[in-house]
Amino acid sequence: MMHKLFFLVSFLAAGTSLSYGNPGSIPDENSGLSKSVPAQGLLNRDDLTAGGSLFHPFSAGERDSILKQVQSCELPSQGEHAGTRASVHDSYRFFPVIEAYKNEAGDRSFRPTKDAVCLDETQQTYYLASFSDHSNFKKEDNPDMYEANKEVFGQKFADEMVRRYKEKKWIVSFVSEEGNMYNAIRYAVETSDDGSFFALKPLEHSIEVCYFKDGKPFICKKGTDGNIAGKALQ
Repeated sequence: MMHKLFFLVSFLAAGTSLSYGNPGSIPDENSGLSKSVPAQGLLNRDDLTAGGSLFHPFSAGERDSILKQVQSCELPSQGEHAGTRASVHDSYRFFPVIEAYKNEAGDRSFRPTKDAVCLDETQQTYYLASFSDHSNFKKEDNPDMYEANKEVFGQKFADEMVRRYKEKKWIVSFVSEEGNMYNAIRYAVETSDDGSFFALKPLEHSIEVCYFKDGKPFICKKGTDGNIAGKALQ
């Protein structure tokens, strides 16, 4: 029974809230977005604002889907305030995530993604929303998990879990205050021209936090002394 319940927990956990680890390893789900900027041209702040070539305009439905998952992370810890927090959508701010990739010529370029870093301004907590399309998932893709759910809870429950997983478009991860990403975000916010930042999915490694200072792009790097410092984004 415990072995079967492990499959259930694994299935329920797939595509739900996780502590921040290495989202940079998430497979590319954004390659269908056509807009891009060659890396040879220095990134411009306007590229990352509404109407810019690297800006993904989240629809109301997309924002709602992401925020429902964000709030599912928050509400269990909200206690008696959970009922009032559920309706507060305007307290969240979205920051863009762009991706570095090699174009057909083998040169590095940037393109927009459907990922975002979300800030709950009432608590100064951050969440990484990583886009992942599971719409083609079938129970045959993980038969052991499906059969374990079916045997323990019945076919109706197992089918419902498959349906819910197929509908989930974003994996939301809490950015721990003890992690490097949180420290980089706070540095970027305090150092940037306008208190904002953006995130970069590089060709290798995990997601990096970037910002604009004096109109030029910088990337946050942890030095040998353990402190965060900004370096020119090449």
